[in-house]
Amino acid sequence: MRFTKDHVSSENNAEISAGGSMPTRKRMGTAERKRQILDSAIQFFARNGIDDQLRNLSKELEITHTLLYHYFHTKDALIQEVYKEVFESRWKPEWEELLDDESLTPEEKFNAFYLDYSNTVLAYDFVRILIFSGLSDHSISDRFFELLRTRLLPRLIR
Repeated sequence: MRFTKDHVSSENNAEISAGGSMPTRKRMGTAERKRQILDSAIQFFARNGIDDQLRNLSKELEITHTLLYHYFHTKDALIQEVYKEVFESRWKPEWEELLDDESLTPEEKFNAFYLDYSNTVLAYDFVRILIFSGLSDHSISDRFFELLRTRLLPRLIR
């Protein structure tokens, strides 16, 4: 069966019959669509967890499952991009410099670091995704704790 303008949903029929025009879907460029998918995936995983199916994300975005996989070939590829965006992009090299600064007392270092760190990373999406990952596949939580173990803990201990 071929679909034509006559085969629209009842909501669209009501809108058209009420004098409206047929709704059009916004066409996006590659970078804009990828950004939309990534931003939505962050919110989706924060709300539903890492284990939820990408088919549900596709429905939420109102795109095909195939289109989602065009931009992110696997679920793991999407999760890796979410990690980079939510965790790596918030990491500030200044924190390492601050903790290495010998002119400050340990108390000054800790106070300055923890204030900035908590204001930067303790956001809804960060905390929820970290917890959901820790409860499921550990793909994000393990990477994040390795980052802390290599770049932060030696400085805090010193």
